[in-house]
Amino acid sequence: MDESGFEDNQDCIYVWSNGEQEGRRGKRENLVAGRRKKEKDLIALIIFKGNLNAVGFEQWYDQHLLP
Repeated sequence: MDESGFEDNQDCIYVWSNGEQEGRRGKRENLVAGRRKKEKDLIALIIFKGNLNAVGFEQWYDQHLLP
C-alpha cells in the first residue's frame, strides 16, 4: 500500500511535503493503492483531493482493499 500526491503544476524536480500545499503551487490530488506480491497491477485504487488521515485510511482499507 502507498499514497502518492500529484499537483497540476509540477515545476519542481524534488519536493518533500507534509500537509496541504493547496494554492501555493496548484491543486493537489492523491492516489492510494495496493499491490499484490509478485504482481504489477494496482488494486483498490482511489484518487482524492486533500490529505489522508487515519480515519480515511481505515475507510479505504475496509471499503476498497479488503473486498
